[in-house]
Amino acid sequence: MRTEEGFKPEPLEWYPGEQPTLLAQAFDLACDHGLSITQLADQLAWKVPRIREFLGVPDIRPVLRVMR
Repeated sequence: MRTEEGFKPEPLEWYPGEQPTLLAQAFDLACDHGLSITQLADQLAWKVPRIREFLGVPDIRPVLRVMR
């Protein structure tokens, strides 16, 4: 279904004012019981970056840069 027009992921920036607060609140509650972002992504069958975007959690992994 992801190939269908109505089901493609869209950036949250396309919808100013939209804040997925219920997911963030549910995740905070689940974190108290040991759930990780990766486990949440597995449960929802979403990719981790998408979950981070919805939760407003920055990606803190190091970035590789090529220097001359």
